[in-house]
Amino acid sequence: MQCFEYEVDRELNIQSCTGSSGENLPVLIKQGLGKPYYNVLPRIVDDDNRDIVMDAMILNKNVVLKDYRFLCLFDCVCSEVAITPISLNGKDVVGASVNIKIKSSCGYGQSSEFIQGFVDIGKAASMLSHGVRNPLNAIKGAVVYLKNRYDSEKDLIEFADIMEEEISRLDLFITKFLSSSCVDLNPQKININDILEKIQRYVSLQARSSNVSIDFKYGEIDPLMLSPFHYEQAVLNVINNAMAAMPQGGNILVESRPEVRKEKKYVVVDVTDDGPGMSASAIRNLDGQQPPRTRTGGKGFGLFITREALKAHGGLLEIMSEAGKGTKVCLWIPVEQPEG
Repeated sequence: MQCFEYEVDRELNIQSCTGSSGENLPVLIKQGLGKPYYNVLPRIVDDDNRDIVMDAMILNKNVVLKDYRFLCLFDCVCSEVAITPISLNGKDVVGASVNIKIKSSCGYGQSSEFIQGFVDIGKAASMLSHGVRNPLNAIKGAVVYLKNRYDSEKDLIEFADIMEEEISRLDLFITKFLSSSCVDLNPQKININDILEKIQRYVSLQARSSNVSIDFKYGEIDPLMLSPFHYEQAVLNVINNAMAAMPQGGNILVESRPEVRKEKKYVVVDVTDDGPGMSASAIRNLDGQQPPRTRTGGKGFGLFITREALKAHGGLLEIMSEAGKGTKVCLWIPVEQPEG
């Protein structure tokens, strides 16, 4: 059983931490010294979302929680939590001691291979963000030159405009990613069909060069509040995976449609290919139940990013496939977005 204890002041800032030697969690908490404890650990709250540590200090009362469940990345952790106010002369409370005994740990946390998949994602994202900016600037300069040099070529100018816009948005995205711990979605009210029409133009040449026939069908759907950039990348990731799975060519259908599930309205985009399909274990990998891997042997970062983009909008990713019979990937976004 892992045990550790930390002390906070009246503002809930961590003042000290002790724990079993060699364990990573106390080391992580010590790195947060001087900061609110809930910056490095889940906040300890009651059913009314009140901070129990703060209440214990206000009431100057010991609190013992026998089976407190902390939410972790994929599951929950059952713990015994003891909170003891620290006072001067038994009156003036200056802080609190929080003792935590972890009774059960998250099953996924026991898999070093599973965690390593997400470590790889973090490393790759950081390296990509830093390394892509100079090539982006060079590409943007080349695009501007081509637009000026061949300004009478209608098709070229259309694709060049798309490339220039995407490069600018990607550069802005990287800037925000490197300057913040979380990405602001900047949602806008938009019809997903407008995004799909842009994607259709964007991937047409790529599909042609890969001997892939790609068709788009546009259903009558409601406009949504979403981040156009993040959603566009989510769909592109799925389409690119489908093309990569068919190196000898094939067919892809991208279709938007309305859907109602459990009395809740959604807009769904289906990406269906007639490629080699996937086994049940491969689908579990892409669904995040195992370390992410693609059907072509890659790390699966694209599908991971797609799933996270959908989750950020209250949506979900579904994958239906059978070996030898193609794959259908469904991107669900609710019409009514969750608040916050």
